[in-house]
Amino acid sequence: MIASPFCRPATGRSIPAQGGLGAAEVSDVERRFELINRSLRSAVGAGISVGLAALAGGETLDDVLARADAALLATKQARGA
Repeated sequence: MIASPFCRPATGRSIPAQGGLGAAEVSDVERRFELINRSLRSAVGAGISVGLAALAGGETLDDVLARADAALLATKQARGA
């Protein structure tokens, strides 16, 4: 499945994620964010938590964002954040 990243800043408004990811395989995006997280933890002692979900056929943007939000919460809980 192809991921087209979106982010939801504190304002709650969803916007396409920037940074050159473009459309990519979900597993590739997961690996990229995990590398970023490990690098940050090593460099500054703090990392990131990411909720990743790919838009499936018939889903609305709200549907996929709800799944991404749930994935973010699960990631934070798993890391004790």
